[in-house]
Amino acid sequence: MLAACSSVVPLAREWRHAQPRPIAGLLAVTLLATPVVAWALRGVDHRALALAGGVGVILGVVLLASGLRSAWFRRPEGALATGVGSAVLNVVGGVGGPPVGLWVANAEWSPPRTRATLHGFLIVQNLVTAVVVGLVAPDLRHLLALAVGSAAGMALAPRLSVGAARSGILVVSAVGGIALLAGNV
Repeated sequence: MLAACSSVVPLAREWRHAQPRPIAGLLAVTLLATPVVAWALRGVDHRALALAGGVGVILGVVLLASGLRSAWFRRPEGALATGVGSAVLNVVGGVGGPPVGLWVANAEWSPPRTRATLHGFLIVQNLVTAVVVGLVAPDLRHLLALAVGSAAGMALAPRLSVGAARSGILVVSAVGGIALLAGNV
């Protein structure tokens, strides 16, 4: 639930740049795959799922950092694999962004269009995933951390170059993937 909330403030600032049409098919695949993935993994040990999620996040970070570009992502099978991959990672680790980040990087959108469109996608995806896997009310500490992080991000974002912001996102994502691994070994 916090993941969905974390995109609300940035989207409110950049909503004019959002392009829902190009990503609608990807979102549809992700939303259709989410309950299927949750059902298929319902009996799997949570530690194993967290480890798989951590590996998936780290792999996504490595591929994004490498600058991977492929026309495959622009084809229907690329969108299908991306949508399903995002659903899997979001169900197992609450981190569906890396596959979508690869897809969007290959769309070659402007930074404002990328940010706004991804925030809209992630709000919908995270709300649906929360409903499918079970809503968990955040406690006050998490809400305060979200508020502080959102305020800091909104203050810093205009001051960072695209490269610095990208590097920061990749580092934070990698740390999250490592934390999933470390917490479940």
